[in-house]
Order: sequence, then C-alpha cells, then structure tokens
Amino acid sequence: MKWKKLVNKQNQKHFAWPAGWDTAEEIAEQLECSPERVREHLSPSIKAGEVECKQHTIWDAETGRKITKTGFRVVSANAAPRVSVSKRLSVGSNVQRKRSSNKEIGSIVRLTAKNMVIKWKAGEKSHSRLALRRGDLELV
Repeated sequence: MKWKKLVNKQNQKHFAWPAGWDTAEEIAEQLECSPERVREHLSPSIKAGEVECKQHTIWDAETGRKITKTGFRVVSANAAPRVSVSKRLSVGSNVQRKRSSNKEIGSIVRLTAKNMVIKWKAGEKSHSRLALRRGDLELV
C-alpha cells in the first residue's frame, strides 16, 4: 500500500487548490445561498470582468481521484482590464502554442462562431476559440 500513499501525497501537492481562489461552497456560505446559485449572484460581476471564474482540477484524497471544481476570485483593481479575445480575432491573426515546448506560430485562415482553422508548418488544424481562453493558444 505504500504506492497508493505515495500517489495520494504527490497528487495532493500537484493538484492543490490555488491560493486566492474561493470555492462556490465558501461563497455560498457568505451569501447565505446554495452553491448552485453562486454563479447566478456573481453573473453581473463576471460579465463586467470584476470577478473571475475558472475550473480547477484538484486531488480529492478521500476518493483518491482528480475532481474539477469551479473557483471564483475578485479581479484586483490594478490588473489589466480583460479584453474579449473574440473582439481581437480576425483572419490573418497570428497565434502561438502556449503550453507546448514547440512555440510555433500559426496564422488563422478561417473563423466561425465557435471554431477557427489555423495554418501551422505541419498543415492546417481546426481549434476551438475556447483554446485561447483556456490558455492553450495565445495571440501574438
């Protein structure tokens, strides 16, 4: 059983809840509502860019599994204002893979409401516009 203990210990360290973020349960307690209604209460602030909402993968030691939880945090006043990625996208914009060791730059050749086709050296590949928001790709 030492391997199970090791895996739990390592995953708790690597998949820890990030500092500065609050769970829906913590916020619900303060707002005196159910966790399911937190997003509804914070919706105007999220749309205005005053509150950030993000999915986090954390390790649940009780079940021994990774789980996804939604976190919320207030955006600091001195942070740069968020500009919608979709407003800056256009055919011909250059993008770069952000999380890869290959920092290849590609060019957007086609845009739809939810997807975009990017021309890389290896050929064309379709990506979701959500890849920019997730941080998989970045505009350059």
